[in-house]
Amino acid sequence: MFTFNTEKLKIGRRNLKTSLAAGICILLFKLFQRGSPMLACLATVFATRADRNSSFHFGIRRVVATLLAGILALSLVYAKQITPWPFLIDLFGVMIAIVIFIVLCNFFDLSAAIVGGMAAFFVIYFNTPSHESFLYASQRLIDTLIGTLVAVGVNMVFPPKNLVKEK
Repeated sequence: MFTFNTEKLKIGRRNLKTSLAAGICILLFKLFQRGSPMLACLATVFATRADRNSSFHFGIRRVVATLLAGILALSLVYAKQITPWPFLIDLFGVMIAIVIFIVLCNFFDLSAAIVGGMAAFFVIYFNTPSHESFLYASQRLIDTLIGTLVAVGVNMVFPPKNLVKEK
């Protein structure tokens, strides 16, 4: 069932770039007193790819998917506030929103960002203070944007190993 491959027991370049990007996010959030860097760090893990072009293109998809997720989550937050059946919105509204989100992501060629977008959807929907829903969702989108930009920046500063050798 489990096999161990000691040749794969190494710290690679992408691993270090992801770690560095998350560290930069933590530092930025501390310096600017932005609160929890959780979503920015998650965005760095999702967006740090083998090269800067992959990171950039995935990052764009991640940000757009997070925007769609935020819109759907806010729609449900408002529906929950105006109906007398909040549990039904939690149950059926979330189920319907998941279907809509996945269909939209596939339509807009964002399928690679579905998992990250769904994570943002759940964080926004289940953690949104009802009196601050738009502000909260906006801040989570900004967090994702920061993490994505940091990941792309780290990939620009530290290109893939094969590009370093060519120069």
